[in-house]
Amino acid sequence: MSIIKTKLLHPITSPEQIDKIDESLSWAVRCQMKPRWSEEITLFKLEKWVAVPVISESSIDSMEKERRQQTLLARGYRELWAVGLCNRYVPPYTVPVTLEGLEEFRQEMGFLYDCALFAGQPEPDWVLISIDSELDVIAGQADFIRQFLNCEIEEAFFRFQNYVVHEPMPKQLRQYLQLVHDRLKGNYQSASVGAEFRLTP
Repeated sequence: MSIIKTKLLHPITSPEQIDKIDESLSWAVRCQMKPRWSEEITLFKLEKWVAVPVISESSIDSMEKERRQQTLLARGYRELWAVGLCNRYVPPYTVPVTLEGLEEFRQEMGFLYDCALFAGQPEPDWVLISIDSELDVIAGQADFIRQFLNCEIEEAFFRFQNYVVHEPMPKQLRQYLQLVHDRLKGNYQSASVGAEFRLTP
């Protein structure tokens, strides 16, 4: 196992605890390695869940980061799990719900790996999937997503679409972000439980 050297994130080394965390996440997310080392990340539809693509948290301002952290605290979360999705050599970590802890997760895992941040057992309460330096996908029950993003679901899609259309970026990235937007908008929320949504090209 490759342990990331951090101050606030703590690696989980107990095989039993790792199995429980992996089992919980597997209800919502699957990651497979494809030929030529490409990754395929799939989000499952869970009951009453919605899923929204959002700009990576590394791109939002400090006030919004603090508001999101306070939303998590108000929901009773004091610690979250962070999992590298396709890298089996990176153990899961606990992430304290502090500004410093969430920022360390972003710096140490979000920039290096496709990863998930989540809470809940035996099934996840919600999951934040970081796939690209420009993209996160947040999935969970609608009231939590509205609180976390501080807007209605339709507004969240509109904001992401606006970002894709107007921000300067390589053509290939723009096409990919648009693809994720189109796959989720109007499809995930109305899908049957267990339906699969691919989040990678």
